[in-house]
Amino acid sequence: MAGGRPREYDREDIFRQLLEWVKLPNSMNLNAFCYSCEPQISPRKLLLFVSQSEEFRELYEIAKSCLAARREEANCDKIISDNVYNKTSRYFDYFEKHGWKEEKQFESSLRKEEDQNKPTQIIVKVAHDGLGAGLNISAEALPDSSNKSA
Repeated sequence: MAGGRPREYDREDIFRQLLEWVKLPNSMNLNAFCYSCEPQISPRKLLLFVSQSEEFRELYEIAKSCLAARREEANCDKIISDNVYNKTSRYFDYFEKHGWKEEKQFESSLRKEEDQNKPTQIIVKVAHDGLGAGLNISAEALPDSSNKSA
């Protein structure tokens, strides 16, 4: 691996290239952009730039929105299979992602509510000394067997 200074990137040029690239009819995923960008850029570096600038974050969301629309159209035209589209749509489509998050939060709240309403089972142990001198009674809650991991 060659040593030397890290590559310098013109962030504005990269995001200008991204907005031009998403307009191309065959643009479908951001990995292809990273590969075709001049100079090439790693996905990690692109996301780092996005995280460091509100302006770039907005441009990135615009690019993803364009890709989401193109991928949905490609799915309707059977260019992208239903399976691939369904597995990846929420990564590109902001509205799909938002709806998915709301659904997961709702499911989680239902599980929490269900767990709170479960009756607690108690094991009662009765021990005696066999002489009739008295009983020793203790109780402990049963472990919840529904949360055991394999």
